[in-house]
Amino acid sequence: MSEHGGAHGAGHIELVEVGPRDGLQSESQVLPTAAKLELIGRLAGAGLKRIEVASFVHPQRVPQMADAESVLAGLPRDEGVQYIGLVLNRRGFERAHAAGCTEIGMVVAATDSFGRRNQGATGEETLRAWEEIAPLAHAAGIRAQVTISVAFGCPFEGEVPVERGAEFLEFFDRDVGMTPVWMCPLRAGSRWPLYPLEPGKLYVNFGFWGMVPLPRGQFDGYHNRLIETAVHELDGHKSLYSTSFYGKDEFWRLYNGDVYWPVKREYDPSGRLLDLYDKCVRGR
Repeated sequence: MSEHGGAHGAGHIELVEVGPRDGLQSESQVLPTAAKLELIGRLAGAGLKRIEVASFVHPQRVPQMADAESVLAGLPRDEGVQYIGLVLNRRGFERAHAAGCTEIGMVVAATDSFGRRNQGATGEETLRAWEEIAPLAHAAGIRAQVTISVAFGCPFEGEVPVERGAEFLEFFDRDVGMTPVWMCPLRAGSRWPLYPLEPGKLYVNFGFWGMVPLPRGQFDGYHNRLIETAVHELDGHKSLYSTSFYGKDEFWRLYNGDVYWPVKREYDPSGRLLDLYDKCVRGR
């Protein structure tokens, strides 16, 4: 969701639906083109005017989006509906342009650890690509916009109170030994029930991305488990986008199962959707 002033007035709220792209590419099952077109058609029929419909990336990286051109070809050109294509580089833009996208979007990660893991590029590298793509889009009459991802916390990183940051770095250098480590300050403005940071308290978001040798005889995820334990011993909190190895009871204690489960049962009474533990720890 984005808020705009200008011609719409300061109180105007504009919704951007990203489910056909961001939602479907996160699913393990690859949906047929016809199912995607039906979903997009229903969203447009519900009154949504800006819909992210595909990402123009290499199909080996995101096989769920391999039919991007076919999706665009099958969409009705309803007046007033913007069909957005996600692009990461000039080649992606050229494909989106040829397919008939009326708007293109690009993502710039606020942390390099997320950018490398999610897009294979740092924030600076992505910005350079945007500086090349934006003028091309403008010349072609295609609306162009940028999203800043992980602006309020990185899922590949973890928050530790600033006064315990030196302890975390000592542990990380001694027991993990991965470099570099990115650091970003974070202060929660309010209480988040499922991610309990203390409002007003200054934390440091530590980020890292890479591989280190597994000690002989240790289990897969050994270093991840060390980091999970250290972060919480230092009164911090670990993000859940990266692979996690918590036991079930420990997980729900740290991520507030007492709040989560009543909400889950109310909005998913038949249990059709995976719960947070299944998704983040069991990797289902």
